[in-house]
Amino acid sequence: MQSAVRQLTANNGQPAIELTFDSASALVYLQGAHVASWKSDGITEMLWLSETANFAPGKSIRGGIPICWPWFGGYWGEEPDRAQHGFARVADFELVDFEATDIFTRARLRMVSDAPYPEWSNRLALEVEIVLSDGLGIELITTNTSDETVEVGAALHTYFQVSDVTRVQIPELMGLSYKDKVRDFDTFVQEGEFSVSEETDRIFLDPPAKVHLIDPQSGQNLKIESLGNTDLVVWNPWAENAKKMPDFDDQGYLNMICIEPANALDNRKVLRPEQRFTLGKTILPV
Repeated sequence: MQSAVRQLTANNGQPAIELTFDSASALVYLQGAHVASWKSDGITEMLWLSETANFAPGKSIRGGIPICWPWFGGYWGEEPDRAQHGFARVADFELVDFEATDIFTRARLRMVSDAPYPEWSNRLALEVEIVLSDGLGIELITTNTSDETVEVGAALHTYFQVSDVTRVQIPELMGLSYKDKVRDFDTFVQEGEFSVSEETDRIFLDPPAKVHLIDPQSGQNLKIESLGNTDLVVWNPWAENAKKMPDFDDQGYLNMICIEPANALDNRKVLRPEQRFTLGKTILPV
């Protein structure tokens, strides 16, 4: 098997790395350590990427796997101007280690940008490890580098490419409790099979470690194994919200669904000085 890690210049001159393993490939932008493409067979794209996505310094990429860190959603503190989903997704990363074997290809990136907010400066270190083999694995490794406890929220905001979002199934969600952002974060129970037919923004509580994304139209099904998460977020903006976002294709919502292991809302991790925490997921075609 052939495996390799190479550095290159990608869309709009952005620095990136490409991982290859056998026929599989993954493209990772160094801004945000953002996985923008994963082709498990070298041909079929498994991740959704908006046709109108931004590829510019300081702009997050719509699609792929953005990193939400060190908070998920809106900032919980008193400063209302903090960026949605934190600052890692527009931070600069550097390649610090890689390995290419006949079993996997691995790359480790480290965030080198300082936090844009003074109260977050020099508090945390973030590394991102990406492993390509029969599937795709990604881990966020957070270390508290300060001498105080720090709260950390995070998510791997993965956009999956699907044939028809109204037909996809995630069987393991049945019976789980969830907080519904669309309905003021009230708590409900997933009665019956999960399906998408309107704006969907749910934080499923205490999810199983493994869920399946079933795409009956294409037959391209995935197993998603998560670690370190307390929640599983499922999101689709639906038609009206898609049109409001300039970097989201108007009809793109029909062919994507986000399934994201997360530590959301009040489920932030409290890290002691020098304590390390890992949030991760592995995606496998089945």
